[in-house]
Amino acid sequence: MKFTPFFNFSSSEYFLWSYINISIWIIGSISILIAYIIEKKRKIERGKYMCIPCLILTVALICTLIWEMNIDNKKMKDSINKWATKKAGNNVKYSEFDGYKLQKLIYPDGRTAIYDPWTDTLYIEKKDN
Repeated sequence: MKFTPFFNFSSSEYFLWSYINISIWIIGSISILIAYIIEKKRKIERGKYMCIPCLILTVALICTLIWEMNIDNKKMKDSINKWATKKAGNNVKYSEFDGYKLQKLIYPDGRTAIYDPWTDTLYIEKKDN
């Protein structure tokens, strides 16, 4: 399954998104503590004040997923482009971009190569003459 990012962040937007993400997690965590303390002190039935903190943490989780997927996607593309241009020049196209799996690169002369993102290695298939 190929992943297309919802947003294409620039590097400054990554930092902004990370600060927003972290602050939502902190606010959600603090609000759960406050709700727990209120329930303990007033001896109210459990879960009455937990709805809002849980909603905040759900939003934080969604923000984290979007942020992480976009960062991973951008890092993978940058890494593939770096290796491809280093090994074969600027005309290399990458295809089959699919998460953390092996990537198939297509060179201008018809050769193909496999890029392994786990080991950061490019395996070039030799062309038969």
